[in-house]
Amino acid sequence: MTQGVLTKSLVQTDTVPPERREAVYQGGINNTLATTFLSQPVFADLRSCFVGPFHIIELVASPRRSERTAAQIAHDRHDGISVQLARRGVSRGEAGRRKVLSTPGTVMLLDFAQPFYMVDEGERDVINVSVPRVMLAERVDDVRALHGRVLDAEDSTLLAVHLNAIAPRLETMPTSAAPVLADVLMQLVTLAIGQPSGPPSATDRRTALAQQARRQIEARLGSSDLSPEWLFARLNISRSELYALFEEEGGVVRYIWRRRLEAARDALLDASEKRRIGEIAFHFGFSSEAHFARAFRSAFGKTASETRRTRG
Repeated sequence: MTQGVLTKSLVQTDTVPPERREAVYQGGINNTLATTFLSQPVFADLRSCFVGPFHIIELVASPRRSERTAAQIAHDRHDGISVQLARRGVSRGEAGRRKVLSTPGTVMLLDFAQPFYMVDEGERDVINVSVPRVMLAERVDDVRALHGRVLDAEDSTLLAVHLNAIAPRLETMPTSAAPVLADVLMQLVTLAIGQPSGPPSATDRRTALAQQARRQIEARLGSSDLSPEWLFARLNISRSELYALFEEEGGVVRYIWRRRLEAARDALLDASEKRRIGEIAFHFGFSSEAHFARAFRSAFGKTASETRRTRG
Protein backbone atom coordinates (compact mmCIF):
# COMPACT_ATOMS: atom_id res chain seq x y z
CA MET A 1 0.00 0.00 0.00
CA THR A 2 1.25 3.49 -0.86
CA GLN A 3 2.32 5.42 2.22
CA GLY A 4 1.72 9.14 2.79
CA VAL A 5 -0.06 11.84 4.74
CA LEU A 6 -2.54 14.57 3.91
CA THR A 7 -1.05 18.08 3.95
CA LYS A 8 -3.09 21.05 2.83
CA SER A 9 -2.70 24.65 1.67
CA LEU A 10 -4.94 27.37 0.27
CA VAL A 11 -4.27 30.32 -2.04
CA GLN A 12 -7.03 32.86 -2.70
CA THR A 13 -6.20 36.05 -4.59
CA ASP A 14 -9.34 37.98 -3.66
CA THR A 15 -7.70 38.96 -0.34
CA VAL A 16 -4.49 40.10 -2.07
CA PRO A 17 -3.85 43.56 -3.64
CA PRO A 18 -4.31 43.34 -7.44
CA GLU A 19 -0.67 44.14 -8.17
CA ARG A 20 0.49 41.11 -6.15
CA ARG A 21 -2.00 38.51 -7.36
CA GLU A 22 0.07 37.06 -10.21
CA ALA A 23 3.07 36.63 -7.89
CA VAL A 24 0.92 34.98 -5.23
CA TYR A 25 -0.48 32.59 -7.83
CA GLN A 26 3.01 31.75 -9.12
CA GLY A 27 4.05 30.95 -5.56
CA GLY A 28 1.00 28.75 -5.15
CA ILE A 29 2.09 26.60 -8.09
CA ASN A 30 5.75 26.69 -6.98
CA ASN A 31 6.75 28.56 -10.17
CA THR A 32 6.53 25.34 -12.18
CA LEU A 33 4.85 27.23 -15.03
CA ALA A 34 5.44 30.60 -16.65
CA THR A 35 1.98 32.14 -16.36
CA THR A 36 0.51 35.21 -18.00
CA PHE A 37 -3.01 36.19 -17.00
CA LEU A 38 -5.04 37.26 -20.03
CA SER A 39 -7.67 39.42 -18.34
CA GLN A 40 -8.05 41.76 -15.40
CA PRO A 41 -8.72 41.59 -12.56
CA VAL A 42 -6.68 38.46 -11.90
CA PHE A 43 -8.56 35.81 -9.97
CA ALA A 44 -7.44 32.43 -8.67
CA ASP A 45 -8.78 30.11 -5.97
CA LEU A 46 -6.29 27.27 -5.47
CA ARG A 47 -6.70 24.47 -2.96
CA SER A 48 -3.69 22.21 -2.71
CA CYS A 49 -3.30 18.90 -0.94
CA PHE A 50 -0.68 16.14 -0.87
CA VAL A 51 -2.21 12.68 -0.72
CA GLY A 52 0.77 10.44 -0.20
CA PRO A 53 2.97 10.94 -3.29
CA PHE A 54 0.23 12.74 -5.26
CA HIS A 55 -0.17 16.51 -5.35
CA ILE A 56 -3.83 17.39 -5.94
CA ILE A 57 -4.84 20.95 -6.86
CA GLU A 58 -8.41 22.16 -7.16
CA LEU A 59 -8.24 25.41 -9.15
CA VAL A 60 -10.66 28.03 -10.42
CA ALA A 61 -8.90 30.89 -12.20
CA SER A 62 -9.30 33.66 -14.74
CA PRO A 63 -7.90 32.89 -18.22
CA ARG A 64 -4.15 32.33 -18.47
CA ARG A 65 -1.39 31.37 -20.82
CA SER A 66 0.60 28.67 -19.03
CA GLU A 67 3.95 27.48 -20.38
CA ARG A 68 6.48 24.92 -19.28
CA THR A 69 9.81 25.94 -20.78
CA ALA A 70 13.08 24.08 -21.28
CA ALA A 71 14.76 26.51 -18.88
CA GLN A 72 12.25 25.69 -16.12
CA ILE A 73 12.68 21.97 -16.72
CA ALA A 74 16.46 22.28 -16.36
CA HIS A 75 16.12 24.48 -13.27
CA ASP A 76 13.56 22.70 -11.09
CA ARG A 77 13.81 19.14 -12.50
CA HIS A 78 10.15 18.56 -11.65
CA ASP A 79 9.17 15.61 -13.84
CA GLY A 80 5.75 14.54 -12.61
CA ILE A 81 2.89 13.73 -14.98
CA SER A 82 -0.03 16.12 -14.72
CA VAL A 83 -3.45 14.44 -14.92
CA GLN A 84 -5.94 17.28 -15.27
CA LEU A 85 -9.72 16.94 -15.21
CA ALA A 86 -11.45 19.92 -16.83
CA ARG A 87 -14.71 20.81 -15.12
CA ARG A 88 -15.39 24.13 -16.81
CA GLY A 89 -13.79 26.15 -19.60
CA VAL A 90 -11.75 25.38 -22.72
CA SER A 91 -7.98 25.46 -23.18
CA ARG A 92 -5.88 24.92 -26.31
CA GLY A 93 -2.17 24.49 -26.81
CA GLU A 94 0.65 22.26 -27.88
CA ALA A 95 2.60 19.50 -26.15
CA GLY A 96 5.48 18.07 -28.09
CA ARG A 97 4.09 17.61 -31.59
CA ARG A 98 0.51 17.28 -30.43
CA LYS A 99 -2.15 19.94 -30.75
CA VAL A 100 -4.04 19.78 -27.47
CA LEU A 101 -7.67 20.67 -26.77
CA SER A 102 -8.98 20.41 -23.20
CA THR A 103 -12.77 20.66 -22.82
CA PRO A 104 -15.11 20.00 -19.86
CA GLY A 105 -15.28 16.33 -18.91
CA THR A 106 -11.97 15.38 -20.53
CA VAL A 107 -8.70 14.48 -18.81
CA MET A 108 -5.47 15.98 -20.17
CA LEU A 109 -2.03 14.42 -19.60
CA LEU A 110 1.07 16.64 -19.55
CA ASP A 111 4.66 15.55 -18.88
CA PHE A 112 6.45 18.24 -16.86
CA ALA A 113 9.80 16.93 -18.13
CA GLN A 114 8.80 18.10 -21.64
CA PRO A 115 7.89 21.62 -22.86
CA PHE A 116 4.28 22.61 -23.50
CA TYR A 117 1.95 25.59 -23.47
CA MET A 118 -1.80 25.99 -22.97
CA VAL A 119 -4.02 29.04 -23.50
CA ASP A 120 -7.38 29.32 -21.76
CA GLU A 121 -10.37 30.69 -23.67
CA GLY A 122 -12.09 31.82 -20.49
CA GLU A 123 -12.31 31.08 -16.78
CA ARG A 124 -11.24 27.51 -16.00
CA ASP A 125 -12.22 25.11 -13.24
CA VAL A 126 -9.95 22.05 -13.03
CA ILE A 127 -8.71 19.33 -10.72
CA ASN A 128 -5.04 18.59 -11.32
CA VAL A 129 -3.18 15.55 -10.00
CA SER A 130 0.61 15.39 -10.25
CA VAL A 131 1.63 11.73 -10.45
CA PRO A 132 5.29 10.76 -9.85
CA ARG A 133 6.88 9.51 -13.06
CA VAL A 134 8.35 6.46 -11.36
CA MET A 135 4.89 5.24 -10.35
CA LEU A 136 3.51 5.47 -13.88
CA ALA A 137 6.68 3.94 -15.33
CA GLU A 138 5.84 0.75 -13.45
CA ARG A 139 2.51 0.51 -15.27
CA VAL A 140 2.96 2.20 -18.66
CA ASP A 141 5.43 1.16 -21.36
CA ASP A 142 6.33 4.69 -22.53
CA VAL A 143 5.55 7.49 -20.09
CA ARG A 144 6.86 10.18 -22.44
CA ALA A 145 4.29 9.13 -25.05
CA LEU A 146 1.50 10.26 -22.70
CA HIS A 147 2.49 13.91 -23.21
CA GLY A 148 -0.42 15.84 -24.68
CA ARG A 149 -2.93 12.98 -24.67
CA VAL A 150 -6.52 13.95 -23.94
CA LEU A 151 -8.81 11.22 -22.63
CA ASP A 152 -12.46 11.69 -23.51
CA ALA A 153 -15.20 11.61 -20.91
CA GLU A 154 -16.13 8.01 -21.70
CA ASP A 155 -12.60 6.71 -21.12
CA SER A 156 -12.11 8.63 -17.87
CA THR A 157 -15.55 8.43 -16.27
CA LEU A 158 -14.51 6.57 -13.12
CA LEU A 159 -11.49 8.82 -12.53
CA ALA A 160 -13.61 11.95 -13.03
CA VAL A 161 -16.33 10.76 -10.65
CA HIS A 162 -13.69 9.90 -8.03
CA LEU A 163 -11.87 13.24 -8.30
CA ASN A 164 -15.09 15.23 -8.16
CA ALA A 165 -16.11 13.28 -5.07
CA ILE A 166 -12.90 13.52 -3.05
CA ALA A 167 -11.45 16.93 -4.04
CA PRO A 168 -13.93 19.05 -2.01
CA ARG A 169 -13.52 16.74 0.98
CA LEU A 170 -9.73 16.47 1.20
CA GLU A 171 -9.43 19.31 3.70
CA THR A 172 -11.56 17.42 6.23
CA MET A 173 -10.20 13.91 5.69
CA PRO A 174 -8.00 12.37 8.39
CA THR A 175 -4.34 11.67 7.78
CA SER A 176 -5.03 7.96 8.12
CA ALA A 177 -7.05 8.08 4.90
CA ALA A 178 -4.06 9.06 2.73
CA PRO A 179 -2.66 5.58 1.92
CA VAL A 180 -6.03 4.20 0.81
CA LEU A 181 -6.86 7.32 -1.21
CA ALA A 182 -3.46 7.20 -2.92
CA ASP A 183 -3.84 3.54 -3.88
CA VAL A 184 -7.34 4.01 -5.30
CA LEU A 185 -6.23 7.10 -7.21
CA MET A 186 -3.29 5.27 -8.79
CA GLN A 187 -5.56 2.42 -9.91
CA LEU A 188 -8.07 4.80 -11.49
CA VAL A 189 -5.39 6.86 -13.27
CA THR A 190 -3.94 3.65 -14.74
CA LEU A 191 -7.40 2.45 -15.80
CA ALA A 192 -8.21 5.79 -17.48
CA ILE A 193 -4.92 5.88 -19.38
CA GLY A 194 -5.27 2.29 -20.46
CA GLN A 195 -2.34 0.06 -21.34
CA PRO A 196 -2.66 -2.29 -24.30
CA SER A 197 -1.14 -5.75 -24.00
CA GLY A 198 0.97 -5.15 -27.10
CA PRO A 199 1.64 -2.50 -29.71
CA PRO A 200 -1.55 -1.82 -31.71
CA SER A 201 -1.56 -2.58 -35.40
CA ALA A 202 -2.28 0.16 -37.93
CA THR A 203 -5.72 -1.38 -38.49
CA ASP A 204 -6.47 -1.45 -34.76
CA ARG A 205 -5.44 2.18 -34.41
CA ARG A 206 -7.54 3.24 -37.39
CA THR A 207 -10.57 1.38 -36.06
CA ALA A 208 -10.18 2.91 -32.60
CA LEU A 209 -9.77 6.41 -34.03
CA ALA A 210 -12.81 5.98 -36.27
CA GLN A 211 -14.93 4.84 -33.32
CA GLN A 212 -13.74 7.73 -31.19
CA ALA A 213 -14.39 10.23 -33.99
CA ARG A 214 -17.93 8.94 -34.43
CA ARG A 215 -18.57 9.18 -30.68
CA GLN A 216 -17.39 12.78 -30.68
CA ILE A 217 -19.59 13.62 -33.66
CA GLU A 218 -22.68 11.98 -32.13
CA ALA A 219 -22.17 13.89 -28.87
CA ARG A 220 -21.97 17.25 -30.67
CA LEU A 221 -24.41 17.06 -33.59
CA GLY A 222 -26.15 20.14 -32.22
CA SER A 223 -22.96 22.07 -31.42
CA SER A 224 -21.58 24.91 -33.52
CA ASP A 225 -18.08 23.76 -32.49
CA LEU A 226 -18.36 20.57 -34.54
CA SER A 227 -16.04 20.87 -37.55
CA PRO A 228 -13.13 18.99 -39.12
CA GLU A 229 -10.74 21.42 -37.42
CA TRP A 230 -12.26 20.71 -34.01
CA LEU A 231 -12.16 16.97 -34.61
CA PHE A 232 -8.56 16.58 -35.72
CA ALA A 233 -7.40 18.80 -32.83
CA ARG A 234 -9.53 16.77 -30.41
CA LEU A 235 -8.17 13.44 -31.71
CA ASN A 236 -4.56 14.67 -32.02
CA ILE A 237 -4.34 13.61 -35.68
CA SER A 238 -3.70 15.43 -38.94
CA ARG A 239 -6.37 16.69 -41.31
CA SER A 240 -5.43 14.01 -43.87
CA GLU A 241 -5.70 11.24 -41.24
CA LEU A 242 -9.16 12.48 -40.28
CA TYR A 243 -10.30 12.53 -43.91
CA ALA A 244 -8.96 8.98 -44.40
CA LEU A 245 -11.14 7.74 -41.51
CA PHE A 246 -14.24 8.90 -43.40
CA GLU A 247 -13.10 8.27 -46.96
CA GLU A 248 -15.77 5.63 -47.57
CA GLU A 249 -18.44 8.15 -46.49
CA GLY A 250 -17.14 10.81 -48.86
CA GLY A 251 -15.18 12.67 -46.19
CA VAL A 252 -15.84 13.90 -42.68
CA VAL A 253 -17.84 16.98 -43.75
CA ARG A 254 -20.27 14.84 -45.70
CA TYR A 255 -20.54 12.35 -42.81
CA ILE A 256 -21.37 15.14 -40.32
CA TRP A 257 -23.88 16.63 -42.76
CA ARG A 258 -25.62 13.26 -43.19
CA ARG A 259 -25.72 12.51 -39.46
CA ARG A 260 -27.21 15.93 -38.75
CA LEU A 261 -29.92 15.31 -41.33
CA GLU A 262 -30.64 11.88 -39.84
CA ALA A 263 -30.80 13.34 -36.34
CA ALA A 264 -33.17 16.06 -37.57
CA ARG A 265 -35.37 13.38 -39.21
CA ASP A 266 -35.43 11.44 -35.92
CA ALA A 267 -36.55 14.60 -34.13
CA LEU A 268 -39.31 15.20 -36.68
CA LEU A 269 -40.58 11.65 -36.18
CA ASP A 270 -40.58 12.01 -32.39
CA ALA A 271 -44.16 12.56 -31.21
CA SER A 272 -42.91 14.38 -28.09
CA GLU A 273 -40.86 16.89 -30.12
CA LYS A 274 -42.63 20.27 -30.04
CA ARG A 275 -40.07 22.52 -31.75
CA ARG A 276 -40.86 24.05 -35.12
CA ILE A 277 -39.06 22.64 -38.17
CA GLY A 278 -36.93 25.78 -38.42
CA GLU A 279 -35.84 25.45 -34.79
CA ILE A 280 -34.81 21.83 -35.34
CA ALA A 281 -32.89 22.83 -38.47
CA PHE A 282 -30.95 25.56 -36.63
CA HIS A 283 -30.27 23.23 -33.70
CA PHE A 284 -28.54 20.77 -36.01
CA GLY A 285 -26.32 23.36 -37.64
CA PHE A 286 -28.23 24.41 -40.77
CA SER A 287 -27.83 28.11 -41.58
CA SER A 288 -31.37 28.60 -42.84
CA GLU A 289 -34.68 26.78 -43.04
CA ALA A 290 -34.55 26.92 -46.85
CA HIS A 291 -31.10 25.30 -46.91
CA PHE A 292 -32.34 22.60 -44.56
CA ALA A 293 -35.48 21.99 -46.65
CA ARG A 294 -33.47 21.45 -49.86
CA ALA A 295 -30.93 19.18 -48.16
CA PHE A 296 -33.63 17.17 -46.38
CA ARG A 297 -35.65 16.52 -49.55
CA SER A 298 -32.51 15.60 -51.47
CA ALA A 299 -31.47 13.10 -48.78
CA PHE A 300 -34.83 11.47 -48.01
CA GLY A 301 -37.06 12.10 -51.06
CA LYS A 302 -39.75 13.92 -49.08
CA THR A 303 -40.08 17.24 -47.28
CA ALA A 304 -39.59 17.79 -43.58
CA SER A 305 -43.29 18.64 -43.24
CA GLU A 306 -44.32 15.40 -44.95
CA THR A 307 -42.00 13.46 -42.65
CA ARG A 308 -43.44 15.11 -39.55
CA ARG A 309 -46.99 14.18 -40.60
CA THR A 310 -46.06 10.48 -40.70
CA ARG A 311 -45.04 10.29 -37.06
CA GLY A 312 -47.08 8.22 -34.67
